Amino acid sequence: TESGWETVLQEAKEAGIPVILLDRKVNVLDHSLYISWIGSDFHREGEMAGRALEEALEHDYTLIPALTDGNADRKRSALEFLRRNRIDGLFSTVGFEDSGEELNREGKEFPVVRPAFAEPGLLSLQHSVGGALREMVRFLRSRGHTSALTFFGKGMSWNAEAEMCSAETGFPLLNPELSSAELFLERIAAEHPGAIVLNGQILYPVLDLISETTDYRPDLIIGVDEFHTFLESPRIAGGIRTSTAETARTGIRLLIERAENPALPREGIHSLTPGTFVEYTSGSVPVMLPASRFPKTNQGV
Repeated sequence: TESGWETVLQEAKEAGIPVILLDRKVNVLDHSLYISWIGSDFHREGEMAGRALEEALEHDYTLIPALTDGNADRKRSALEFLRRNRIDGLFSTVGFEDSGEELNREGKEFPVVRPAFAEPGLLSLQHSVGGALREMVRFLRSRGHTSALTFFGKGMSWNAEAEMCSAETGFPLLNPELSSAELFLERIAAEHPGAIVLNGQILYPVLDLISETTDYRPDLIIGVDEFHTFLESPRIAGGIRTSTAETARTGIRLLIERAENPALPREGIHSLTPGTFVEYTSGSVPVMLPASRFPKTNQGV
């Protein structure tokens, strides 16, 4: 479900243009703004996946359920499957607040670990990035910037640290009115900010937007686990580096501890090693080489 479409849909309605939604729905209060929706039944899709997994269980397969999709119906179906089968814990990169499900009903549910985002009923793994953000501000100022359009994603712990960094340094970072990726992209298209700080998950749409805009080459600062895997653009001037390996090790350890001792807390924040800021422009981090420069292997996946 997408948000931020009320204005354009209202304009279409006033112009007498019928709107049919394809693939994704829109999050609007007035459903008369569109006449129909053509798309997949994601809840049924999740139920079908659950039945396939249950059949696999009958054949003694070992299953590792994974949740990576943010669609609320898919998450709800996945949780229904997990509840029907024995599971000791879940490491998830997606949240569950929009799925309408309670993960810990009377303390009888499985523990869930989620990195970067705090959510009731979950264990959150968080890298402090306050120091890295201050280093980033010094770097951006050295390049002549006085502010940066910033978007990490709603609910991410880095937002609070960005707000504190802005107050301490007098360098505007946080844009609380940007509640969605769509609004963030609209601001970039309208204002052409000289510096952009963003979550790595939205990097590709931003790169696409910049490539389609003539004579616009902003400095990009990305914040994402192991961001050096992004080899696509020399426009990335720097990044906030955190550790995927540490996040995974800590998350699995917490889940194992709670499987062995169900009385341990299933909600709270666990701190990881603070993130660090790295400049790409210094030449000390050779990660912006074209992907074709890296040797190919014959190993299959």
